[in-house]
Amino acid sequence: MRLRLPIHRVRRDAFTLVEILVVIAIIGILVSLTLPAISTAKERMNRAKCADQLRHIATATLNHQTTHDTLPGYLQQFGEFTGGMDPADPGSYGGNVPRHIKVGGWQVVLLAKLDRQPLYDRWSLDRYPLLSDGAGERPASEEGYSTIAAANVEFYQCPSASGTMARHGINHYIANTGMHADSFPFTYTRPTDGTHTVTFADSMSKANGVFNNRYAGFDPGNPTVLVPTGKRIRTDDFRDGATGTMLYSENHQAQPWHLIRMTGNTDHLTDITTVGGKEVTVYPVESRYLQGSVWHFEDEQQFAGAPAPQPLHKINGGDTYNLTMTARNMADVARPSSLHTGGVNMAMADGSVRFVLESIDYRTYQSLMTPSGHASDVPMNEFIPSEEI
Repeated sequence: MRLRLPIHRVRRDAFTLVEILVVIAIIGILVSLTLPAISTAKERMNRAKCADQLRHIATATLNHQTTHDTLPGYLQQFGEFTGGMDPADPGSYGGNVPRHIKVGGWQVVLLAKLDRQPLYDRWSLDRYPLLSDGAGERPASEEGYSTIAAANVEFYQCPSASGTMARHGINHYIANTGMHADSFPFTYTRPTDGTHTVTFADSMSKANGVFNNRYAGFDPGNPTVLVPTGKRIRTDDFRDGATGTMLYSENHQAQPWHLIRMTGNTDHLTDITTVGGKEVTVYPVESRYLQGSVWHFEDEQQFAGAPAPQPLHKINGGDTYNLTMTARNMADVARPSSLHTGGVNMAMADGSVRFVLESIDYRTYQSLMTPSGHASDVPMNEFIPSEEI
């Protein structure tokens, strides 16, 4: 008689180490293949959102022009607080906020058009101050502004930007503020039409840029003299056309929208003096650059004796992520920059937005900045852009 031994089948209650490692490796491969696509899709959405923000800003600007028959200035006065209690924060300064003149930039002008009327009222109505010492119910900003007046505005923030440059008044957008020179008057000679002298007022001409100074503060180098203001500018003045003239772009080094100086305080608003029978504060030289974009008298072919463009002055020049604007480099970094790959969004004077490549040459950049290139003070004023931007 043959005995049959029972067959015991081995049960496997767990994966082997090799199988686990294989699964982990497969998951790692899938993740490595998927993450770049997700990152690319996210950046594409952020870039589109950024373009939409600029489109809203450009539309608000053109609506302002329709109402006021002029484009905004990069600096202008919005009122004066005569001193006393802040109705919205009675404890600030112990109920005695100092007198100050309310001077701000182009972004203040647009607040009401961007559905921020209460914030615009804070700047434009004389009953409200801009300053705070933080002694009331609300904190003060790092520079001494009321945080009510230095609120964060969604339309002024690019979703791709790091957001680490400031806590109040976060801003990533800049306006076309025209020509920069290290000092005025500035003289140059073209072989085609002779010698030209450019004053500060000339640098703000309708040919050289879009947004100019509208506040006649006293000259910081000569307090007995008022700084010139620019003329009213409309898109009708753009002889090169609205579609080819930049209104706005983005800059990862741009300063908070409410700031007009880099002193870290608000003394420039309270230091009031009388010049020519008019009570004014100082003209802040920085105001052209903090939320502005300028072009330099530079040329890649060194026409008219112009030096070659500094790399930092070009679109996305320098370390666009870690570079910080300072009083020393503000004119150098007042150019379009972004954390988008390969270029920047740019809002044109017809209200459209285009993505401009960082590889464009400097003459093309100057042509985008100058509404009337032939009459401007760029080195090669006969240049006609032909490359795709």
